[in-house]
Amino acid sequence: MLAYSKFKLTSSEILSLIEEDVLPFVDTVRAKPISVPTLRDPDDMKFLACAVSARVHWLVSGDDDLLSIGKVELVEIVSVTNFLRHLKQKS
Repeated sequence: MLAYSKFKLTSSEILSLIEEDVLPFVDTVRAKPISVPTLRDPDDMKFLACAVSARVHWLVSGDDDLLSIGKVELVEIVSVTNFLRHLKQKS
């Protein structure tokens, strides 16, 4: 996803972001199968299954197909804007 043209990142910038800003905070999760009644994009199932299996509170996305779902089990699917708004309210 970081390679999407809208981000305008070079391969070197992507590698640096992953190594320095993502990997230090990564935990491995074995995703369990889940059931989502209406899924516009079946390719999104892997993100939902991972989020549910990891028991996260939020799945932050810019993907309209995911955002249209709203919530799966205990996982709220929110935009970056809404997630940042929530963080500001907490501080």
